[in-house]
Amino acid sequence: MRGLLEKDIRLLIHSKQTFVCFIALAVVLGVAQKSTFMLGYLTFFISAILVSTLSYDEMNHGFAFLFTLPINRKIYVREKYVFCMGGAVIVWSLTMMLYVIILNVRHTPAVISEEVLKGLSFLPIVIFFLSLLIPMQLKFGVEKSRLVMIGVSVLVGVMIYYLAEKSGMLDGNSAVVLSAFDLTGDLAVDVIGLLIAAVLAVVSYLCSCRIMKKKEL
Repeated sequence: MRGLLEKDIRLLIHSKQTFVCFIALAVVLGVAQKSTFMLGYLTFFISAILVSTLSYDEMNHGFAFLFTLPINRKIYVREKYVFCMGGAVIVWSLTMMLYVIILNVRHTPAVISEEVLKGLSFLPIVIFFLSLLIPMQLKFGVEKSRLVMIGVSVLVGVMIYYLAEKSGMLDGNSAVVLSAFDLTGDLAVDVIGLLIAAVLAVVSYLCSCRIMKKKEL
């Protein structure tokens, strides 16, 4: 599995210009808006790029070549979930640090623990997105999954925007939202969301293993 992880990382290196554009746009959003929207934006779109490595593997009968190596289909699926889910968590963590740095540069009064709890609410959504997208990509392949990816991307983007708007984050009313819950209550909601997302990820992994087992190379 280590070799597969290295392969995917090297594939991402070739997309470094795309990463730079996304990060630059996220910084602009972070400076222009007094909200955590940039956390959901950057984590969501980079996660979509991580999943796109499935397309590279399938192109030009790539699966047929990959499985001549000492790996099986279950190991391949496991690596994709480790790569995509783990990558999403790493991206979220780095974006959270970037967001805190922007707050300090702007001298915006904020409680770091409250900001982390607000940002943490995006992580279950991204895990749900990946849990849905990976098996779809394996099932429908490169061509059909593009339309599915666009539809899912739009849906999750709307969900993120809706949650941010309803919570008052986009209007700078996060203080009003936080007044309704103490930190313990917010943490409980985030933990429940992460647990549900984890269960969905496990179900998604089992479905992906089944899809990959039946997939014709």
